[in-house]
Amino acid sequence: MFSFVSLNARSQFNKMDELRALAYTLSPSVIAITESWATCQEPDSIYSIPMYTLHRNDRNDSVGGGSMLYVSDLYTHQRLHQNAPSAGESVWINVNVCDFSIAVGSIYRPPNSNEDTFCPLLDSNIRDSSIISKHILLLGDFNAKNSHWYTNDTTDRIGEHLQYLFDTHNLHQHVDFPTHIYRGDLKSCLDLAVSSLPFHEVEVDSAAPIGGSDHVIIQGTFNTPPISV
Repeated sequence: MFSFVSLNARSQFNKMDELRALAYTLSPSVIAITESWATCQEPDSIYSIPMYTLHRNDRNDSVGGGSMLYVSDLYTHQRLHQNAPSAGESVWINVNVCDFSIAVGSIYRPPNSNEDTFCPLLDSNIRDSSIISKHILLLGDFNAKNSHWYTNDTTDRIGEHLQYLFDTHNLHQHVDFPTHIYRGDLKSCLDLAVSSLPFHEVEVDSAAPIGGSDHVIIQGTFNTPPISV
């Protein structure tokens, strides 16, 4: 069983106790964080979680943003690539699970980022990762809407482009519920879990946000194939 947790932290520093408790309780294989708001002046130690290895891509030219990816020490893994802040921050890791390899991307696309820059770079990241890994898992806050994902949303331009990109790579978006809290109510589906696995093989659910975040937590699981003999 491979499990994941994905959340938009909106400043992770003041939520580390809750995040460590979450990791201890759920023991997910990977934890993807967007809007970490971390800076290069802050050491990894203040964001550490026992039994996990941290990879991060901070935004250093302005306040906010940032992506992190924690990988359980139960798995061997290799860092693949990351995006520059101009296209949104991301971290990509190849995780080895027995005979199963999966490229996991923790991706944050700011609302004002240029889709004509973001989408081609995401396409390139997926293509490059597919050479190394058997499967793909994209987690994070894409700040895009598509009624194909959540029927109450109105499809916007970036949402349309992303769905086309997912279709091109035969990827499936598994989150079909609202994830963003606006004025106390759950509204749009902005936080996605996209994979190369069929819909029926991935179970996705939500949990209450940590701290003062305005995004729910995304939780998911899928079975990995047995070791070949």
